[in-house]
Amino acid sequence: MHFIRCSVLCALASVALVTGRAEADTQRSLEIRAKHVAYYSDRFILTADGNVRVRLSDGTLIRGETFSMDLKLNRYVIAGGVTVDRGAVHDRGAAIAGYPDLDRHYFIPSTPVPDRWTFVADKWAAPIKGGEQPGDAFYFPNLDGERVFIKSTEAKVLPKTLVSFLGASIYAVGAYLPIGTYAVIFSANPNYQQNGFAGADADFGVPFLASEHAVTAVHARYDSINHLYFSYDQHFVWGPDYVVLSENPATTIQKQYNVIAYDRFSPDIDTRVFQQISTIGKGWPFDPSQAGGLTNVISNVYSSQLGLTFNLNFLQDNATYKSGRTYVNQQIHPDQVTLSATSLQHPLLSIKHQAIVTIRYRGGYGLQHEAYQCGLGYPCNSNPAVETTNGTLYLINILNTPVTTLTNDFVGLTANTESIPVIKGKNIFLNLVFDKQRQWYSMPFHTDTTTTTATLSKIYGRTLALLGSYQISANGSYFGPQQSIQYPPGGLITSPYTSAVDGDFVTYRGLTSAQTLAGSAIITPNPYFNLNLRLSRTTSFPAAFPGVYGGPPLQLSADLRVRLARQLQVDIQRAYYFNYFTQTWSPQFGIVLSQ
Repeated sequence: MHFIRCSVLCALASVALVTGRAEADTQRSLEIRAKHVAYYSDRFILTADGNVRVRLSDGTLIRGETFSMDLKLNRYVIAGGVTVDRGAVHDRGAAIAGYPDLDRHYFIPSTPVPDRWTFVADKWAAPIKGGEQPGDAFYFPNLDGERVFIKSTEAKVLPKTLVSFLGASIYAVGAYLPIGTYAVIFSANPNYQQNGFAGADADFGVPFLASEHAVTAVHARYDSINHLYFSYDQHFVWGPDYVVLSENPATTIQKQYNVIAYDRFSPDIDTRVFQQISTIGKGWPFDPSQAGGLTNVISNVYSSQLGLTFNLNFLQDNATYKSGRTYVNQQIHPDQVTLSATSLQHPLLSIKHQAIVTIRYRGGYGLQHEAYQCGLGYPCNSNPAVETTNGTLYLINILNTPVTTLTNDFVGLTANTESIPVIKGKNIFLNLVFDKQRQWYSMPFHTDTTTTTATLSKIYGRTLALLGSYQISANGSYFGPQQSIQYPPGGLITSPYTSAVDGDFVTYRGLTSAQTLAGSAIITPNPYFNLNLRLSRTTSFPAAFPGVYGGPPLQLSADLRVRLARQLQVDIQRAYYFNYFTQTWSPQFGIVLSQ
């Protein structure tokens, strides 16, 4: 409960911070009303026809018969019986063109002698007459053959940021569907698109409320577990800083509430906070049958030679269940802290003042508290429990006693070559990467991780790239004289998914190794189509075993991405396992639709 209150307070504080900043700034805007307003998504062009009324943020009202605005170039034109009204100013003309980036308007007035006027800033009563104007100031783009994506009668444009529509109908499934309010974000700032949701197979978002610093959206989402459901997210953006709040799913008993806040205090300092509450039950959020929370804080400090990172993870899991007539509450709250430093790349080998091999160093300190206690989901057995994480074997509980706090120090390095031409003029390159890390724990053991990778690539223009790689990795946990005690001779292990048994673990003593040979083809004939094919063969010890260690030794994977329209992309993923323990195709056929 305390965690939930803290999460809500953090979210409100973050929102207040960003919205407080937003009040200090205003952006020039255009409010457009007409009989017909249309948005062409493929061209980022907004048009309006029939009794067009455009109100600028300074109160100026411009009328005409037709309107066109290129949202990317940030310029607009109004033509046909144009009038400009602002206070005592009432001008008539044939056309007016606005350039918000230049804070200028070019005007063709209705005067006895042909003339051209230029308005600078908001000095509508003092035009510059007879001045030079761009030759294409009154250009209307040709939209023949283009499909209208959104139809409406009202729109508000925040230049270089977004356009919001009232009474909108959006083109989907071959027809125009009424959707009410809708906002199109075209800002170059990626923070408007920050995602606070977990993955889904399909996601259709409807941003229905938007301003310069805030975007509110509902999402229709689908996955194989929850099927069709709805979610909600709220974005606050201020330059490089942002806050995202989300509820996902919003229509099922099991929910997640996320808060992501990022602040770049200076070019050299930034902090990201992630707060998540997961609940199960109908009581939100103060009386769920089960709730859990996660907090992650990452702070970075950069200098000319070094980068420092502070990483904090705090978990609180409250599981309430009924035992007889009483409710039992079980709480676990492990936390983890890491402080690490990473150097910039330094030349290790240079030829003619050109770095051929570079090296980067890292090191740090870590602390884990109450992550290994017995009775909290982690067994205290005479034989260490084995868990698989990213293909590496780790010990969950290395001693037959509760472990309250575990600290560690680590050092590591990464050395890599620049792209080395193998055959001059043939676009064939070789890259080598070597990575090594050692980690010492407060308990009497240490771990080593070593990875060496060689990659050969061949590029055929912009449409095709071929890559071949060979990787050797080795991981080990070392207990010195107690190695055979911590890893005693075992018996055959039975897979939880098959009836097969594996004898490699009889000789397993805490050391693993793997060699992977892979080939990839990346096909990109145009910006709307991308196909990535990868065939890999892995040999490891212990041998890959379903549900225990590793994955299919031979695997062919495909990832196809096709942009169906400016606003819609489909990503299809599938893998073939070549009869790995009777497995052929991967169980999941990933199809992701996204905007």
